Amino acid sequence: MLIATVDDPHAFLDVLRDAPAGLRASIGKVVPIDHALRFGGPDTFVDEVAAAIEPLLDERLAGRTFFVRVFRRGFRGFLDSTRAEGEIGARLVAMLEARGGRPKVSFRDADVAVAVETLKDEVGIAFLDRALRAAHAIVRIR
Repeated sequence: MLIATVDDPHAFLDVLRDAPAGLRASIGKVVPIDHALRFGGPDTFVDEVAAAIEPLLDERLAGRTFFVRVFRRGFRGFLDSTRAEGEIGARLVAMLEARGGRPKVSFRDADVAVAVETLKDEVGIAFLDRALRAAHAIVRIR
């Protein structure tokens, strides 16, 4: 795993898209992070991630289909990725409903995939919309 900071993540994705095939093949996936935070531990993970996403709901998820994926590196045996995905997704649905929305979770070609990437106590949250995923094959949620 390589974590890099770039001035313009979307321009960087364009550079990667146009890079030689050998270079692209050596990179498994790229996830342009929209928001980063540190979390206090497995017991507070879902609360902290949901709280970090809440201010972005109207802009990123309202009126769109979505699902949540958690890619965990660290806290093995203490943090269950599948359970966290369900809990975060349920919280996002409840928050959107509280705002009068009619959220819809879809695992098949959703408008937005919410990728939550962890490395020890660091969390990166990415909102990978369909257009971004289509334009950049290297942006994957698997």
